[in-house]
Amino acid sequence: MSKSDWMASMIEAGIKASEGFENGVAPDETTADLREQRNELRDELEQARSRVSELEGRVYGAERREAERFVGENPGCTHAELVNHLQSTVPGRVPRLVEGMVVDTRPDGQEGYYMSGDEGGQSTDGNAWYVARTGLPTEGDG
Repeated sequence: MSKSDWMASMIEAGIKASEGFENGVAPDETTADLREQRNELRDELEQARSRVSELEGRVYGAERREAERFVGENPGCTHAELVNHLQSTVPGRVPRLVEGMVVDTRPDGQEGYYMSGDEGGQSTDGNAWYVARTGLPTEGDG
């Protein structure tokens, strides 16, 4: 096919496509519908960002307060002493850090922490199975 024939066929196809669109073929969603969806998604994103920021502040704030408390009680402590204290006292702070999480049986039979809302249902053996976003295997993944 020559270049001129190819251009003619492309122009003809474009004309037919635009005529077909004008003759009753309408988009699935209007611009207003798409704007409304965009605004809803933007609001959801802002709420999620706000929640993440709040949770990060709680976690990091609790750790910072513990570090400040230790340094206040032990002025001049070394970095290694501070790190050692924070590591050795984590078990006492875990209940506050995991507040709002769900403890349930993992597919491998051991207990595990999950974010509230990650529950996917029950497997045939009665153990909870979870959605893939937890990073844990779902039923059948092994």
